[in-house]
Amino acid sequence: MGAGAVAVTGMMLTGAIKSRVVNSTAVFENCGQGLRVGGDVKLRGVLVGRIESIELADEDCYVGLDLFPESIEQIPANVGAEVRAKTVFGEKWVELLFPDNPEEARIAAGDEIDKDDTIDPLEVETILNVALPLLDAIDPEHLAGALEALAGGFVGHEDAAIRGINSGIDSLKPFNDNESRLEAGIDQLAASADVFAEVDDDLLDALDNLDDVNRFAVENEALIEENFAKAPELLQELSSLFDTHFTDFTRIVDRGATVIGVLAARSDDLERLLNVLPQFNSGWIRNLDHQCRYRQATDEPGKAKGDPVPGRCWRVHNLLSHSQGAYAPGQEPRPGGNRSSGPGGLEQLFTPARAER
Repeated sequence: MGAGAVAVTGMMLTGAIKSRVVNSTAVFENCGQGLRVGGDVKLRGVLVGRIESIELADEDCYVGLDLFPESIEQIPANVGAEVRAKTVFGEKWVELLFPDNPEEARIAAGDEIDKDDTIDPLEVETILNVALPLLDAIDPEHLAGALEALAGGFVGHEDAAIRGINSGIDSLKPFNDNESRLEAGIDQLAASADVFAEVDDDLLDALDNLDDVNRFAVENEALIEENFAKAPELLQELSSLFDTHFTDFTRIVDRGATVIGVLAARSDDLERLLNVLPQFNSGWIRNLDHQCRYRQATDEPGKAKGDPVPGRCWRVHNLLSHSQGAYAPGQEPRPGGNRSSGPGGLEQLFTPARAER
């Protein structure tokens, strides 16, 4: 029995007996240094698993996670992950990032935390690569003087400096709490920038026109001021005119309504007139270029019968000469009735004149 107890104890110490775990994977662009197999996996600072493996593939870092079964109910399926470090050079662990809008589904075996939902560790090498060009551009003596002055300024004011740092952290908290809204605002700002890029020429033209209007207003300030001063007087005169001639305006409106009523009643006649006008216009234009000739002997020097008449040919129709006399009983024109198209009708007036040969 003692040998069996020793065997079981040995298996536990060597890890041969393991509790059941949920295996998942987190993908990073860079795992950095200090992350090791067996390291902690935490959620909100609480240990929820261990790092099972670290592998490089397709230029990405795949970190295998062994999550404790009793912690699965606390980890949503859309959880994120970040590699964090206890110190700059210290050991690193994987911190699971609880999402702003957690899904009801929980993380399951075989799930993968996508690279878009993970944050790579900040390495000292990265900091140095960024800071080295800046340090090269700074004069060491000036930098030393500035740091010495800064250190001297903090002497005796340590509490105030700590309060300032804490206030700065509190000021940044709303930005951290509203990161998604801030990103949405930046996206909208980028979209607005695209719109401005499309209409920049029109916007510049509009600003130039506005500048011209502004210059005109400045150059004619006295005139504009005078017009504004006269505006109340003009409005008063218009008001007096309206009050004085209100009856006349009413009468004009009534008569206008009467004219409109007459036109509405004769709409059929207007339609026929509009149908005839194109024919009249065509004949009129054609006869404008017609060359008339003298139909009888003339007193014009050097002109005889049959010679061309100077200028264009115009003919005036004397409707009275084609009068048919009084209408016979029952033949009077009536509104809406058919009208005669005889020699004295409207059609004769619009008939183009025949050329005199």
